[in-house]
Amino acid sequence: MAETPVTSKSSHTENVAAELTNIRDILEILAKDMNEVKNGVGSLNETVNNLGGRITEAEERISRLEDEEACIFDEKKDILSLKLD
Repeated sequence: MAETPVTSKSSHTENVAAELTNIRDILEILAKDMNEVKNGVGSLNETVNNLGGRITEAEERISRLEDEEACIFDEKKDILSLKLD
């Protein structure tokens, strides 16, 4: 037997409602995931900025050590030249 139009329409409405509920659930999960990704990106940005600061500090220390090494080398060269004179 064929379904009556009322039953068919009711069944279709229920199917559409079920699909909309599924879509809403998926969108809620997607929104939560996007927030987690956003928070993760923010955390990564903070880490990168901190690492950038640490790299700058390390470069400054290296530069100071190179300057100190050059001064020590010059002092040793001067002492050696005095001994040879």
